[in-house]
Amino acid sequence: MALALTLAAQSPLFAQAKVEPAEGYAATAKALDAFVREQVEDKRLPALSIALGR
Repeated sequence: MALALTLAAQSPLFAQAKVEPAEGYAATAKALDAFVREQVEDKRLPALSIALGR
């Protein structure tokens, strides 16, 4: 019963393909995007994930 309630209470979450940078961070986001692209291509990575926090 508890498992059924837990599963029923879960709501699906979906990632966004692209999130625009917050105001004032556009230049930093652009530089970071270029760096990540360069690293992925240079090292032939299939993917790269990063997490940024405040």
